[in-house]
Amino acid sequence: MARGRPKGYKLQKVTEYAIYIGDEFQFTGTAEECAARLGVKPETVQWYATESYRKRMENAKFGDTIVAVNVGRWEQNEENLCQINHQENAR
Repeated sequence: MARGRPKGYKLQKVTEYAIYIGDEFQFTGTAEECAARLGVKPETVQWYATESYRKRMENAKFGDTIVAVNVGRWEQNEENLCQINHQENAR
């Protein structure tokens, strides 16, 4: 029996973010999932996770800021991603 992944089996690395508004935890998800809930682009969620963004927000004079924390990168196969996306679309 051959070892390894079956032919056509693809792994995709997915980064998960935890979203905070001020000091209060809101939710976790991929950049795309968080962006959809926040009403911004996925690139904006990634920007929220940078040190540059945090330094800029330290001096902000307006209300609570949105901060994203990179929780980690996970490998997911294509089949699991399809199942996750299907479940989310059913909600």
